[in-house]
Amino acid sequence: MNSNFRHMFSALDLRFVAGLATIWFTLMVSPYYPLSLSSATMANSAALLSTYHLLYSLFLILAYGCLIGARRPLAGHRPVWLRRVAGAAGFVGCLFFLLRPDQGPNLLAFDVIALALTAFSTAFFFIAWLAACSQRGRARSVLTIGFSFVVFSALWIVLIFLGKGPLSFVSTLCPLLSLALLEGTGALPRETPVSESVRSLRPLPWGLIALLVVFIFFGALSVRLFTTMGSGIDMIGLLQPVAQVTTAATGLVLIGAATAFFSRREASTSNIISMVALVALIYMAMLLVLNLAHPDGLWATFAKRVLVGAEHSTEVLLLICLASKTARRHLSCPLVYGLVGIAAFTLPQLVSQDVMLSSGALASLAASPLVAPLASAGAFFIAAAAIGLLVAYSRGTVERFQLQGDEWQAEVCRRATASYDISSRELEVVSLTYRGYSAKRIAETLLVSESTVKSHLSHVYRKLSVKNKQELIALLDTYRSN
Repeated sequence: MNSNFRHMFSALDLRFVAGLATIWFTLMVSPYYPLSLSSATMANSAALLSTYHLLYSLFLILAYGCLIGARRPLAGHRPVWLRRVAGAAGFVGCLFFLLRPDQGPNLLAFDVIALALTAFSTAFFFIAWLAACSQRGRARSVLTIGFSFVVFSALWIVLIFLGKGPLSFVSTLCPLLSLALLEGTGALPRETPVSESVRSLRPLPWGLIALLVVFIFFGALSVRLFTTMGSGIDMIGLLQPVAQVTTAATGLVLIGAATAFFSRREASTSNIISMVALVALIYMAMLLVLNLAHPDGLWATFAKRVLVGAEHSTEVLLLICLASKTARRHLSCPLVYGLVGIAAFTLPQLVSQDVMLSSGALASLAASPLVAPLASAGAFFIAAAAIGLLVAYSRGTVERFQLQGDEWQAEVCRRATASYDISSRELEVVSLTYRGYSAKRIAETLLVSESTVKSHLSHVYRKLSVKNKQELIALLDTYRSN
C-alpha cells in the first residue's frame, strides 16, 4: 500500500463512514424507499405504488424546507432532542412498513403517518451527517463521503445475496444506527445570517452543479423510459437480485476509482469535471448497448442497471463537490444540503417516476421510436458540456497563473470584493494586506496614518463578515484557487 492510500485510510473516521452509509441505504437501495420494505406495498400496482411514493416525496420536500428555514435556531441550540426524535420517527415508520399487514382498518392513515415520519428522519439525517462531515475539513470530508459509499455498496451486495429479509431488516434499523453514530459529533455547525449565507453561495461552481443536476434528471428519466419500453409499466419497482448487484457493483467501482483519484489529486473542480465526463462516456456506451440489444434481453437489463449505478455515482460526485466547497468556505450546511436534497435526490425521482407515470407521459414517451436516439443525443450533449466546462476551467487556471507579481493578488481581491460595498481605498488596503503588508507598512505606502488603515480594515471585516486578518486572507484564498 503506497503512501497516498495509507494517508487516505488514516484520515478516515469509521464512525463517520458508517453514519454516512446509513444514509445511502435510505437513498440508494430502492427508489421506492420506504415502501420497498413491505412486500404488501410492492405487490400493488405501479400506479398505486407511484401515488404513495409521490406523497413520500412531497413529505421529503416539506421536511427539507422546514430544516432549511429553521437552520439558525437548530444550530444554535444543538438539538440533541430533535435528532433523537428523528431517529425514533424513522425507525417507527420503517418498522410499520416492514410489518405492514395486507388489510386492516385505517390502513391508509397509518401509511400516510409512516411516510411522513420516515421522510422527516431521512431529510434530517441527510443534512446532519453531511454537515458533521463538512466540519472535518475539505480533504477528510471528501474521502469520507467517497469511502462511505464504497462500504455501503459492498454491504448492499452482501445483503442482496442473503435475501430481501436481511436487507429490509438493516434498512429498518438505519435510523437508529444513524442516531447512535451521530451522538457526540455535533449535527449542525454554527450558522451565519441569511443574507451572508446566500451571498457566500455565489462563488460556487454553478456550471458544474447545474450539469450534475441535469445529468441526474436525465439519468433517472432515461432509465424509467427504457425500463417501460422493455418490461412495461407494471414491472416498475420490481428488481431481480442480479440487477441490484449490477447497480451496486457499478457504483462501487466508479466511486471507488473516484475516491482513489481524489486521494492522489484532490477533489478540485477540474478533477470532478473529469470524473463527470468519464461517467457520461459510460452512459453513452450503455445507451448504445440498449439501442442494439433486445429490450427484454440480458444485455439490456445489464445496461439499464449500469445506468442506474452511474446515476448514483453522479449524485455522490455532486455531494463530494459541495462538501469540498462547503468545508472550505464555511457555507451554511442546512441550506446547501437541504437544497441539494430537494433538487438532486427528490425531484428527479418524483418527476421521472411519479409525475410522469400518473400523467401518462411515461407510457406515451416509451412508445415513441425517438426515445433511444434522443437519449443518446442527451448523453453526448452532457459529455460535451463536461468537456467544455473542463476546457473553460483549465483556460481560466492558465490565465490566473499568467498574472504576474502584484497583479494577480489585486485581481483576486477585486473578484472577492466585487459583490460587496467596498470603496477603492478599502480595496487598496485589502490588496496590500493580502500581499503580506503590516498596517504600518500600508500606512507608509498609502501616505496615511496607521489608525486610518486600521479603520479601513475594520470596515472591510464588517462588510465581508470576517473577524480578523487571518479570516480575511482565508476568504481571499478561496477566490485565488477558484
